[in-house]
Formats: sequence, C-alpha cells, structure tokens
Amino acid sequence: MRGTRIWLAIGLIAIFASGLIAAGCGDDDDDGGGDETATSAEGGTSLTLISEGTLTVGTDTPFPPFEIGQPPDISGYDIDVMNAVAEQLGLEPEYTDTGFGTIFRDVANGQFDTVAAASTITKGRENAVDFTDPYYEAQQALLVPEGSDIASVEDLSGLIVGAQDGTTGEAYANDETDAESVRGFPEGPDATAALITGQVDAVII
Repeated sequence: MRGTRIWLAIGLIAIFASGLIAAGCGDDDDDGGGDETATSAEGGTSLTLISEGTLTVGTDTPFPPFEIGQPPDISGYDIDVMNAVAEQLGLEPEYTDTGFGTIFRDVANGQFDTVAAASTITKGRENAVDFTDPYYEAQQALLVPEGSDIASVEDLSGLIVGAQDGTTGEAYANDETDAESVRGFPEGPDATAALITGQVDAVII
C-alpha cells in the first residue's frame, strides 16, 4: 500500500488475489506485431516465445513494492518472482514498461510472453489471459486527505474519485460507489498526486 502522512488509508471489504499472467489466450484477431519463435526451455518444456532465449515481460512501473524503478534497472517482488521463473526455464528476462490500462490486451495480442504487474485475478481478465495460481492477497484501500470527513465508500456520493486506469480500484469506484465521477489516471502516483492537489476528493487503490 502506498501512502504518506497526509493520507488516511481506509481498508475496503473486497480482498483480491494477485498472480502472474501466464500467457495470452484471447480471441482478439489484432496482430500484436511480435514474431514468435518456438524454443525448448530447460527440462524439455516447449515454449513459444517472441524472441528465442528471452522471456519478454510486460510490466507497469512504478508500483512499489511489486515494481520499482524502470527497465532495465528494475526490481521488486513481482520482478524477483519473474526472474526466478526465467532462471528456472533457462531464459533471460527482458522487461518492458507499459500502461496498465492496455496490458492485458497487449499480452493477449502477443506483444509480451507474460506480464508481471501486481495484477488482480478477475473473471473478466481470465476471458483474455491465463493466470498463475494466486500468490498474494490484498485489500483495496480508500485514500483521503488528512482531516477529511470521508470515512467509508458510503461517503463518496456526489464526489470525484480517482483511480489508476484499468485497475480493480477503478472498477470498484464505478460499480460500487455513488461518486459523481471517476477519474482514471495512467499511473497510481498520478492519482495520488491529484489527491494531494485537490483535483479529486478520494482515491481507490
């Protein structure tokens, strides 16, 4: 959870499981532009990769502690997991930073071999991609300025709520609150910056 002393983080009831996106499996006919190649990983596993010997990983950074820094100087929990996966497969991981709002479509269209981006497993996303087993459970949080009268999502009626584009926080704000409007931002820090400057009344993250 990201926060500073000027925020109050109010836990929401919903708990989400996160996993790595194992492979694209959507029905989208768009060509992602990648020239895939078949290769064999250590242990004889047959893999179809964008680039032979390389595990091409899409991610959305920064999102500490899962993704920290920028490729190629990138670290974090998800990155450690994916580095271990690549090592086990005898491959070299290569990370590409992309927007979270399109990351599932991108991997389904073959732009990446896999995605590591603190991704919540949802039924809608499972229609487009395959997930690993979940490895992390997290609550959504409602961020509000210190001293705010907002104590829960029930207090968001008529207010402006911010969230990162394409996230379960954005979906929750749209589907489960009576906010006047929900503003999407390319990155989580953009949403929290809008909270600091008063552009939104609260952020769900």
